[in-house]
Amino acid sequence: MILVMMNVFKSFATFFLCFAFSGFLRAYEVFDCKGRKFEFSEPPKAVSISPAVSETICAVGAGGSLLGVSKFCKYPKSLSITESGKAIREELSKKEVVGGFVDADFEKILDLKPDIVVLHDVSADFLMKKFESLGIRVFLVYADGLENIAKNAEIIGSLFGKGKEGFALAEKIRLETADKSSFKNRPRAIFLFGNMSAGVDTYAGRLLQNCGFENVVKNTKAAWAVLPKEYILVSSPQAVVVQSDDESDFERKKTELKKSAVWSKTEAVKKGNIFMMPTDLIITPSPRIIYAAEKLRKIRAEMGD
Repeated sequence: MILVMMNVFKSFATFFLCFAFSGFLRAYEVFDCKGRKFEFSEPPKAVSISPAVSETICAVGAGGSLLGVSKFCKYPKSLSITESGKAIREELSKKEVVGGFVDADFEKILDLKPDIVVLHDVSADFLMKKFESLGIRVFLVYADGLENIAKNAEIIGSLFGKGKEGFALAEKIRLETADKSSFKNRPRAIFLFGNMSAGVDTYAGRLLQNCGFENVVKNTKAAWAVLPKEYILVSSPQAVVVQSDDESDFERKKTELKKSAVWSKTEAVKKGNIFMMPTDLIITPSPRIIYAAEKLRKIRAEMGD
């Protein structure tokens, strides 16, 4: 009888230790971009109101932890030709829509009972205070900047217990967007988003530079600047990359540049060096930036030395 009881006690003790130890192994801590520590016993359930954040969560394989997304978190069909692209699109399409950055549906978010909301560290003070007043913690990721796209893949991967996947994705982003141009010369270029131009400190402007061009928009105060006509003429761009929704949109914008009293005097327009960048590739600072880099390198190759 004593022997039986001892065996039962050993079995119970072994079970308890295994359970406790497995729980200990699952527990982990992560830091957001502000260095604030978060502790979790399992991957947190989250809400994201940023397309870039939502896509990155899915890209590291943590889509199952995502409860709600913004109305703008719609992965484009044009990028869904790969297995990973299909998976991201399908994952996002299943999520509850909770408004957007300026019109978040706080009531719906509360109903979802997330552990955290993941936000970009840009103009997030009001949202942080609002979410925290509702008892929801906010995990901040890096704001605009080409290098921050890779950094966000790493910390988002760590946040959801996908550190290995996040690191691999970050390395791929860094490799594909790195400055590895082998051309001798860098054509002077401007990256147009409507009537704004991407400065060197923006993710799009830095990518233009890394893909073999000289981004001439570097002496303006605004990251996304509406260039004065004098600036355009003095900078004398040899190439203009135009963000366009589709071919017809591109043709319309190209015609406007040719008819412009200012742009028509630039070397870029005179020589027909006006190139299309599909909106789907460049509009969101997420892992899709890899496709934008591929497109820009093809454009640079077309121009030759």
